[in-house]
Amino acid sequence: MVTAMDDAIGNVTAALKLSNLYDNSVIVFFSDNGGPIQGWPPLQKGYGANNWPLRGSKLTMWEGGTRTVAFAHAPQYLSPRMSTNWMHVTDWFPTLLSIAG
Repeated sequence: MVTAMDDAIGNVTAALKLSNLYDNSVIVFFSDNGGPIQGWPPLQKGYGANNWPLRGSKLTMWEGGTRTVAFAHAPQYLSPRMSTNWMHVTDWFPTLLSIAG
């Protein structure tokens, strides 16, 4: 999955650069929840995720079910940095609106 995402992001980035839109783009990736630690999809034998060191999983209120990573890239608007601060999903909308002007 990581390789597929990496390839797809590379394709999107290359297309943005080819059309001269890259420098004025905002690229955001984030997840909606942590992974399921038991069979998924429900009621079927499936795959499970490992949310360690976080407790809990998808459909729980523990950190393993609610805390995820996110990525934002905007060459014209954001300087490179890493943050461990918390950001709620409702913070994305006003943040992206402020960048859009």
